[in-house]
Amino acid sequence: AIPWQSGGAAAFASVVLVTLWWRVGFNMIIYLAGLQGVEPELYESARIDGASSWKQFRYVTVPMVGPSTFFLLVMNVIYSFQVFDIVYVLTNGGPGYSTSVLVTYAYQNGFVTRDQGYAAAIGIVLLILTLAFTALQWRFSRTRDQVG
Repeated sequence: AIPWQSGGAAAFASVVLVTLWWRVGFNMIIYLAGLQGVEPELYESARIDGASSWKQFRYVTVPMVGPSTFFLLVMNVIYSFQVFDIVYVLTNGGPGYSTSVLVTYAYQNGFVTRDQGYAAAIGIVLLILTLAFTALQWRFSRTRDQVG
């Protein structure tokens, strides 16, 4: 038997698996919407030019779903900075802090040890990290992910 909640690596794997299970549906809906926005004429033009299925995927599909990929990358990284509910419900950060993340650390400081100032500072750091990542991603992906 696998100690899903009592072993450090297995507990972390269980958190990852549940998070993936929870987030895959949202990601697939966004990608489905992006794929439905790709014009069939682009694929027809690529076939006329002699592009194989792989080249159609690489040079038509991937660039056209670039905005969806950008959106999902930003949203999933922001979510990963804020993951609390799954970690708290499944493992409460344990065993031995193996599944503890920044948000559960802020919760422990703010509500268990009653150090609200330190917990608020952790929240501000989390906000700054999220804004910095989003700004960097926006800067480096802005021109590449435009459609049209």
